[in-house]
Amino acid sequence: MRWLLLLLFGGIGLAAFVGGIVSAVKRFALLRVGVRTVGTVVELSEVRSTGRGSKITYYPVVQFAVDGKPYKVKGSTGSSSARYEMDAKVQIVYPSADPSRAQIVDFLQLWFGSLFGLFFGLAFLAAGIGGFYMLSECNTCVYESVPPRTAPARTEY
Repeated sequence: MRWLLLLLFGGIGLAAFVGGIVSAVKRFALLRVGVRTVGTVVELSEVRSTGRGSKITYYPVVQFAVDGKPYKVKGSTGSSSARYEMDAKVQIVYPSADPSRAQIVDFLQLWFGSLFGLFFGLAFLAAGIGGFYMLSECNTCVYESVPPRTAPARTEY
């Protein structure tokens, strides 16, 4: 049971944690060597959730040009209220070889996914390792707390 707990929670946690690290490293590299420019918010893309209490999430869509060629990029993180206004100017960063992979330079747009993966991964990893050791200690305690069976002491009067 404890190995299953470790493999399940620990495996999910490790995968999410590594994914968060990889995502963060890519974002750092993009910010360090990417080309920066200014784009214009041309749309607030609405995504409706299905099910009870249907909610709308707004994603900014920003247009910018590189060498006269227009590009559009949709924000990676949405919000329940529009965080950007139409025609607002926002900073963009993109790899010089591929402007279609541009990102909006904003804390939530750049780092939310990476941070979520890191924290989610740490929580699951801690749950898996902690549960493994708790179950290990619990099994040891059960065996150590049971006194050995001995014959009842005889008393003579």
